[in-house]
Amino acid sequence: MLPITGTHSTARRVIAATGLVGLGLTLPCITATTASAAPVSVWDKVASCESTNDWSIDTGNGFYGGLQFTSSTWAAYGGHQYASQANQATKDQQISVAEKVLADQGPGAWPVCSIQAGLTRGGAAPVVDTSAGSSSQSTATTHSATRGTQSQDAAPAAAAPAPAATPAPATTATSYTVVAGDWLSTIAQNQNVQGGWQKLYELNKSVLTEGPDTIYPGEQLSLGSVAAAPATTTASDTAAAPAAAPSVKLTSAKSSAKAATSAKQAVSGSMGAAISFAESKLGQAYVYGGTSNGGWDCSGLTQAALAQAGISVPRVAADQAASSTHVSLDNLQPGDLLFWSNNGADSGVYHVAIYTGNGQYVEAANPRAGVKSDTISNWAPDFAGRV
Repeated sequence: MLPITGTHSTARRVIAATGLVGLGLTLPCITATTASAAPVSVWDKVASCESTNDWSIDTGNGFYGGLQFTSSTWAAYGGHQYASQANQATKDQQISVAEKVLADQGPGAWPVCSIQAGLTRGGAAPVVDTSAGSSSQSTATTHSATRGTQSQDAAPAAAAPAPAATPAPATTATSYTVVAGDWLSTIAQNQNVQGGWQKLYELNKSVLTEGPDTIYPGEQLSLGSVAAAPATTTASDTAAAPAAAPSVKLTSAKSSAKAATSAKQAVSGSMGAAISFAESKLGQAYVYGGTSNGGWDCSGLTQAALAQAGISVPRVAADQAASSTHVSLDNLQPGDLLFWSNNGADSGVYHVAIYTGNGQYVEAANPRAGVKSDTISNWAPDFAGRV
């Protein structure tokens, strides 16, 4: 199990040695637990949070499968008896390995998603079939074609002869023109790019010469082969920037920057510098303990952002909560800190983000998503603080 005491650098060395699985890792997020086992329904919730229930996902970021195993963790806990990487194993096989990780490391191996899913030790043991070719593979296939949508229960096996195989979803090679307010992850999601923003960036490195966090209105991006849009989606729907997409600041001409920020909630005083700093990091990597452009964790990003406004806050998220004045979620102002807590109090804080206005915030989420924007309606914090 991951040691809880000691310095941050000690914890990082242990994580590097054990290949800790979790995606939402932040300095204040690791907690100690005792006892083991969780039912399949709970693992489904963890996978929904980690990978949108895509049990065969491999986006090239070093995390594999529905529960986002690293290669070293998969090997260390016996995964190679099933497949060389987790995404090549069945859902049941991945859960079987995850049970070993849970018993050894506790739910802190999935620090954010375990809390959202209610993963704890001491639950009912999962009923899984680890034999090759189990029905879980069909579940993984179903989800891999529909990333970003709600998962559906696999249909029970039919007693009648199996129907003819359903043709694979139609694909089409196309392109997209960047507009003000876009960022790679929203383009990838709304244009059904298989492999997410990482694949989109890989396809367009010759265009995005300043890295994945800097895109300009008017740039023409190749989408590669994308899954055909649902029948209810028209060509005009997919070609235009979605009305509900977050308004994210782009490094661009003055007119484009003005268009991207015109609808944003007014930011007064020096706090505007903090918001601009946080938004400028969108698309950058998540790194455990990170405090620079090489990678950020949640509290490292908020600390650095507020420093741009001349505000000094502690390094750890729980301490940031304790040093702030709690405010109502109905009375938020840009620059307020949003906190997620497992007990509703400062002492239980495991994640922090900075509010940017209009119901949106910027967070260093996890290694899969990196630094991204989200909405309170999508994932609401437990409380907020003002500094």
